Amino acid sequence: MNARRKEIFKYIIGLINDKKLQEGDKIPTENELAIMFNTNRMNAHFAIKALESEGIVKSNKKQGTTVIKKWTDEGSLNKALSSGAGTVKIFASPSKATGIHWSENSVLSLESILNGRGCRVIHTDMPEDTESFRAELEKKNHELKAVVLFQEAKDLNIIMQSLDSLEKLPCPVILFSRGESALEEFPFHMLALNPYREGVLASDYASDPANAFEKIIFLAPDTIRNSYWCSKRVEGFRQGASKHGFPFECPEGNILEISRQALKSIKSGSDKHLIVLANDKKAAFFIELATKDKLEAGKDFHTLSFDNNPLYRNRNLTTIAPPLEETGKLLADMIFSIPPRKHGVQYIVKADSRLIKRTT
Repeated sequence: MNARRKEIFKYIIGLINDKKLQEGDKIPTENELAIMFNTNRMNAHFAIKALESEGIVKSNKKQGTTVIKKWTDEGSLNKALSSGAGTVKIFASPSKATGIHWSENSVLSLESILNGRGCRVIHTDMPEDTESFRAELEKKNHELKAVVLFQEAKDLNIIMQSLDSLEKLPCPVILFSRGESALEEFPFHMLALNPYREGVLASDYASDPANAFEKIIFLAPDTIRNSYWCSKRVEGFRQGASKHGFPFECPEGNILEISRQALKSIKSGSDKHLIVLANDKKAAFFIELATKDKLEAGKDFHTLSFDNNPLYRNRNLTTIAPPLEETGKLLADMIFSIPPRKHGVQYIVKADSRLIKRTT
């Protein structure tokens, strides 16, 4: 905690221990505390969150924040004030450089939680070569609580060539993998998205009797078809289709060729079509192509894609993706629950995705 948050934290504890606040009493609001301590509301918010995490107060949107137990142990108080102390170093490629939203949204969520727990967060752009990455890892920092790597496809070789430098760190190393590669050889902790499971979820939506789809086409263009994440989505979808007992087409070719094949199928019959696309970018391309053929998404055909990419939110796409704010929370939970260093123990957490249903 920073100094101001500690002041607010100790102030509330003092009111409780002096019996000025009893169990069930409301504590001052964030706005009131911010005014009292001449600080911003964020400091008051995180001080209250720290109290809540220690089981001293409980927040309720309708009833406010109330006391649920008294604090009597001074040693525990000192421990709470220093809990979460330490530094978390985050390596991530800038979103502007990658055009990918996953890391940015997850980093923001993680940072908010870490700040609330009193951690200092150091952001470092993922270096573009192994030597620079090793140099960053070797910088002295004796308060490191964890190192978190937000891995893009281009970073994989750099990370795998630096395992010996990562091994020397005195803290847990956690990799956030978006499912771009199998990473069986990565020896440290990992939070991984699950593209195979996403494919299964897509098959559940495709087979739902309420949707009444009569013809299903999965468009996975040659340029990405053999990538780990795309192949796993197709594999999961194929397994789900077999389980649910429905046929589907998965034509080969570039995105333009297979899109035109699908549009021809839509125009040639009255079947209710579902076009499953490898990601939101491909879905946006397909809809634009269909519009030129005077076909309307949501009326003449329906799409299902993956990623929930905000760049294509104006397309109102039905999509499958993990809730990125929860991804940040999962990472924070790993940081605070994994022992400092215990050789031979590896934690691997799979993050679940969900269907986000929209009009297309």
